[in-house]
Amino acid sequence: MKSKDYKQSKLKKQLIQKRKDGCKILKWKLSQEQVEAIENWGYRVEPYLYSVKTRTFYNVSKLNNTLLKDLHYMKKKRKRL
Repeated sequence: MKSKDYKQSKLKKQLIQKRKDGCKILKWKLSQEQVEAIENWGYRVEPYLYSVKTRTFYNVSKLNNTLLKDLHYMKKKRKRL
């Protein structure tokens, strides 16, 4: 077994184990070869491009930007983007 085959076998076993454990969503960094292999096995792969981390602001009423206000209130509600 070559190194490439071993890595794909290991990845497939991890996916099967996660499915048995009941995990529905995985966030992994994958190479293009891994994405193609996972799609060939019948799994769905969606790109996860970015996430936004922010802080709460001191005086929200004086903010002119509605996007900043939305981010402030989402942070207070502990939602993640």
